[in-house]
Amino acid sequence: MANRIRYGIIGCGSMGREHIENILALGHSTVTALADPHALSRELALGLLEGAATAPAVFERYQDLLEANVCDAVVIATPNFTHAEVMRHALPTDAHLLIEKPLCTTLSDCADLVQRAKGRASIVWVAQEYRYMPPVAEMIRLAHAGEIGTLHQVAIREHREPFYPKVGDWNRFNVNTGGTLVEKCCHYFNLMELILQEQAVRVFATGGIGGVHQGAPFDVSADLQQLARSPVVVVCAGAKAILDLPATLEVLETMGVPVVGYQTDEFPAFYSRSSGLPVSVRADTPGQVAAIARAHWGLGMRSAVLLTVPPPEDAALPADAVQGAIQQALTEAAAQGIHGQKVTPFMLGRVSELTHGDSLKANLALLLNNGRLAAAVARELAG
Repeated sequence: MANRIRYGIIGCGSMGREHIENILALGHSTVTALADPHALSRELALGLLEGAATAPAVFERYQDLLEANVCDAVVIATPNFTHAEVMRHALPTDAHLLIEKPLCTTLSDCADLVQRAKGRASIVWVAQEYRYMPPVAEMIRLAHAGEIGTLHQVAIREHREPFYPKVGDWNRFNVNTGGTLVEKCCHYFNLMELILQEQAVRVFATGGIGGVHQGAPFDVSADLQQLARSPVVVVCAGAKAILDLPATLEVLETMGVPVVGYQTDEFPAFYSRSSGLPVSVRADTPGQVAAIARAHWGLGMRSAVLLTVPPPEDAALPADAVQGAIQQALTEAAAQGIHGQKVTPFMLGRVSELTHGDSLKANLALLLNNGRLAAAVARELAG
């Protein structure tokens, strides 16, 4: 057959071999070159090509494959942490490129490759193969045809072994994969957006964030570090009241996280509507919150926007009563030698007991309230 597409495979592990099988099934394509430093992987890939009209060129170094100029398209299926380096060599060629997900394991590498690919005549495509699997493709068709009703929410669960066998077990380490969110969940996000035909919105609702613990300024919740590097709107009722609220606000300021008060000028105290501490800025509508978030990220900031919402008036507790229960619980925790990770669950449980369950009721009420507001903010950001 004339004009057969010539493919090169860089990375002959399990994914590379799967691509070889798919290419052979097309009928109008051929594999003309293989590259992998691992001898067994090369051997297994060659086994799939036995009987081919022309034996493929085989290389240990991917650079040699690219320089050989025997491919119209190149599939890159190397370990995640090598993608950036391989792509920097592949982009200057004229070949069409399919890079296995994820494009890279760091945002800086992704941004660099996007910049390098600008103006390139040939295709660069990041593979998201799940959408093309026959059962998944049929499910998507049924959903879009309305044959399963109106879609309101999509949830995905995959049943498989946690670590698929890879050469050297490279996929068992976050530094190599980019972490579970990048390595595996990108498939699910891609499918959710395709099925719903909507883009994801960066809004997250919770009860109260962690912070600096009372009497232990060195004990700072990992929440604050995560807020400093996650560009999302986090809707909460402030930090948990059992924490050192002034110190928590100081750390948030240091980390560049703006604290927005929703229809309030004061930082909520979780169970109570006010702590007496000022917020960075006030917003009175979901639209104003969305505008603040867009402006913050538009300046290049990569931190979260913390939207603090007082608990509903009919469920909020008087600040004095809550503080009395908290101080008693702290005293009891110290007397019982409770420290570290055990402090928070003890404090929350004991405060609930001392308030006769009122703190738990306030907690549930503020969770629902925060969820409703988060949905409204998400609508504004999506608009």
